[in-house]
Amino acid sequence: MADSKQSERLNDTLFRMKLKLDSSYFKNFLIKHEFMFLNSLKIYSENCPEAEKNGIKATQISNYLGIPRPAVSKMLNGLEAKGMIERLHSLEDRRVVYIRISEKGRLFLEQAENYFKNVSSLIASELGNEKTEEFIKLLEVTINIIEKYTAGLCK
Repeated sequence: MADSKQSERLNDTLFRMKLKLDSSYFKNFLIKHEFMFLNSLKIYSENCPEAEKNGIKATQISNYLGIPRPAVSKMLNGLEAKGMIERLHSLEDRRVVYIRISEKGRLFLEQAENYFKNVSSLIASELGNEKTEEFIKLLEVTINIIEKYTAGLCK
């Protein structure tokens, strides 16, 4: 088990890395939390075939992200105003509203993915093959640890 100094150092390092990535990308685009929210919608949709086909209800988003419905509504309103999402009424029940990422939102996420791929290429180039492979293995272990303690997607 890691000692508290190691845990603190890991936390600080991850936080610094996140700040560097965020500040270099989010200067001119969406606010960070809007990007994270939009990306979460994309991930949810990719992992839940029904959501990808029909869209996602605000309640599902609230449950998935563990945030209150009013906060979800506020975020959706902001993203809709920026053209990143669209709201679609159910044909069976007009009271039911589905959320889907718009074409503009998909394009933005695609550009963000390309940016982060470029950053990854730079990191891999600087580290070299051996250290990059070590880094990937450590990240995979880290992801497995995180997944072990998080709930499933399609709730």
